[in-house]
Amino acid sequence: MFDLQLAWDRPAKISSQISEHILRVRIVASGNHRIQTLPLQLAVAIDTSASMQGEKWERAKTACEELVAQLRKGDRLSLAGFADWVTPLVLDQNNEGNLRTILTLVAEGVTRTDLAMNWIRSVPPLGGARVGILITDGHPTTDSGEIVEDLSPLIEQAEMMAAVGITLYTVGLGDAAHFNTAFLVSLSDKGRGTFMYADNPTLLAPQLQERLQAVQMVAVDDVILQLNLAAGVKLKSCCQFRPDYLPLNETATGEIHLPNLRADTSTDVLLALEVSALNPSQLSGTYVIAQVQLQTLDFPPLQSAVLQFTPSYP
Repeated sequence: MFDLQLAWDRPAKISSQISEHILRVRIVASGNHRIQTLPLQLAVAIDTSASMQGEKWERAKTACEELVAQLRKGDRLSLAGFADWVTPLVLDQNNEGNLRTILTLVAEGVTRTDLAMNWIRSVPPLGGARVGILITDGHPTTDSGEIVEDLSPLIEQAEMMAAVGITLYTVGLGDAAHFNTAFLVSLSDKGRGTFMYADNPTLLAPQLQERLQAVQMVAVDDVILQLNLAAGVKLKSCCQFRPDYLPLNETATGEIHLPNLRADTSTDVLLALEVSALNPSQLSGTYVIAQVQLQTLDFPPLQSAVLQFTPSYP
């Protein structure tokens, strides 16, 4: 189903100093088997506050129509507009009539991002990959229209969504001076998704279509990368490098949660490992620094990360 490939950035020089090395863990679809992708459960919350009036709202409605046209059999799109309240609709290939309802909505009110987050999380799981997309052109506000100062509860909510299997993507629409980019990036980071910026409203539809095409290629929505490190080796940091950059951390000792492995491209994870020094009297050669395994059925067996120790670099 998948192959696991390990590679180091460089060999280790024998010295009395601790050294840091980058181990690339590549998870790539096996070329010998056709990998079946998962059905997609997509929840899209679109800002319908007053600031969306005009081209932004018209482009958002067009993007919704194009998303519906891109759904496969088995995919399900839940769609909602949010302002002072949430207006939810459920769409799939056989339910396009509801789309006309949201196209009649008028952009008005404030930006209750908290209600949108609650709604994305509340969409009942039906199996398959769960993905949420939050599209906004403004700052989160209270019900009276005041900008929310403490955004930590919303960021924590994105983290909780990721913990129950919902990958969250965020979109900043229009002039970046009118929304909080750092906040939207934090939401997508904690939600194990990515941030998209559509400064020109015409970019919204193609960006959403590209993202939908990518998540439709998800083959595994939950996997644990397990690390068994040799004595004197420490994990300093880690991240997913491709297909999208994503900061990662240990969810338990020696365990890193990876969301949404795709069938059409490799998933690369970079591990920064601190390696203790070898005694200069020790012989140069190869040493097992770590063992890596994916805790999911049908994945390859335990792989050893063997690091070359040398008296000097070439």
